[in-house]
Parts: sequence; structure tokens; C-alpha cells
Amino acid sequence: MPSFARTASAPPRAGERIDPAAANARATRMIDAVCGLLPPRAQPLLRDALVLVHADRPLATLLLLWPPLWALWFAANDFPPPLSLVAVTLGVWLAQGVAALGANLLQRRWPRLALAADTDVAVLGRFGPRRALALAGGLVLGLLVLAAAVQVLALAALAVPLAVTHLVARRSAILAPVTCAALRAWWVPLAFAAAGSALSPLCWLLYVGAIVFGVLQDSERALVTRAFDLHAGRRTLAGVFGDADRAIVAVLMAALLLALALAGTRAQLHWPWFVGVAVAGAELVRQWWQMRERAPLACLAALRGNNRVGLVLWFGLLFAVALR
Repeated sequence: MPSFARTASAPPRAGERIDPAAANARATRMIDAVCGLLPPRAQPLLRDALVLVHADRPLATLLLLWPPLWALWFAANDFPPPLSLVAVTLGVWLAQGVAALGANLLQRRWPRLALAADTDVAVLGRFGPRRALALAGGLVLGLLVLAAAVQVLALAALAVPLAVTHLVARRSAILAPVTCAALRAWWVPLAFAAAGSALSPLCWLLYVGAIVFGVLQDSERALVTRAFDLHAGRRTLAGVFGDADRAIVAVLMAALLLALALAGTRAQLHWPWFVGVAVAGAELVRQWWQMRERAPLACLAALRGNNRVGLVLWFGLLFAVALR
């Protein structure tokens, strides 16, 4: 069973904060296997580099990948061009690496930002800020090459003001998740452009749906650490919602399903897409019920369940376009 589909078996200790972005055991083993192919002296350097780009924490990247995959198939109305599929998929992973490195470097320069995890700070100390800056530059160069290959450089540049807006708003418990979701959802118009499709109303409808999907994930993530954050006096989305947090999550789930159904109607997709939306809806209802006691491990399992939502919708889209 994939790691994101499993629930943790050990209950948390009192006062312990469960980190939704904790290292994945399977990913860590893969990193160890890759590093084992290198000479012993080079292994620690590569391992630290992979940890700094969050290669050992694939959950956020997988959750980010689903909306652009949907967008590629919607835009092409068929199997997308292989170059656009490779560019978008690889670009998502590179962008996540740049974001992780940027958080580490910004916190080193301005400690009050508190952007990075403590483990990342320790790894950055060993790896060195100059190497990290060079690594970030290499990832950005890779992103530019991919954007140029599918001719979306100008559109990709518009992500910069979105990133700046998020940094400005990141201390707001409400604006930070929305601006982060808007930035992460920018992969939807990028996927449309990479597939050679116009930025039609369908594109922006999917973009709104991707933003809702991102805010939903952030809300579930905040529920995972709700008790710890409230005890520590940290303002999060779940803390702002108070006892209405699950009601807000239900509204976000309904809005996501509505946006996806409208997108399928506008694209004139066949019945498999709507079956996928229905199955995804059942999974979201199961997640909502799973979080009824606000138990951190149950909320973490619900957050990971969004990968099943993305996968089901993608399969529905594959069969829907195949029937054309």
C-alpha cells in the first residue's frame, strides 16, 4: 500500500506535534539507495541536498501535482503532448525543491520568518548556504529551460508576484493559505499553455478549483496540528475557524466538487469523469467523517487521502477523453 494511504500506528505523546511534512520512510530508503551508488565521501553531501529539496517528504509535491495533470488532459482533450507532460511533471518537483531551499535560506537570513523546519536548519548548517544557493540556482535554471521548451516563460514569470504576495501575507492565518493556494494553483494555466491550449474560461474554472483544493489541504493540515498550535498560541486556519472548522472544510469540499463538475460539463466530457467526481466526493465525505473527533492522526490520514481524490479524478478523466 502506498505510504500516503497508510495511517500511522503509534499514537502521539501528550504535547507532541505531529508534522504533516515529516520524512517518509519509503522515500528515505530510496534516498539511501541512490546515495549508496556514490563514493562514500560524496554520499553525505548528496543526502543533505536531497533532504533540503524535500525529496524525503513527497506528500506536498504529490498533492501539488494532481491539478496540473488534470489541466493537461482538459487542455489537450486527449493524451497531452509528451513534452508538456514531462515539463509540467518535472517542473512541479523542481519548483518544490526551489521553495524548500528558499525557505531555508530566507530563515537563515531572517530567523524571525520561521519558514523552515528545525531539521532543515541543521542540514543547511552542514551543507552550507553557498552550496544551497548554488543548488537553488541550478533548480531555477532547470525550470527556465523547461518553461522555454514549452514556451511558457512569460506566463511562468507571473508566478513571481504571486510568490511575493504570499510572503507578505504569510503571517495572516486566512490570507496565507489563500495566497499559497493561488501560487501553487498557477500550474493549471501553465499546464494549459504548455499543452498549446488557450487560457479559456475552462482553464480559470479549473484554476479556481485548484485554489479551493489547496485551501482544503491547508485546512486539514491545520487540523493535524490544531491542539499543539492553540497551546503554543500560533494562529492557524483551524484556530481562526474555531468550532466551525469542520463546517468550513465541508464547504470547501462541496465547492471543489462543484467546480470539477462544472468543468466537466463545460468540456463536454463523457460519464467516466462524473463517475470520478462522484467517487472523489465519497472519499471526501469519508475524510470529513474521519476528522469528526479532530484526532491528529485521523486528520493526517484524511490529508493524505487527497492523493486518492486526485488519482480517482485523473483516472476518470483518462477514460472520459478516451471515449471521444
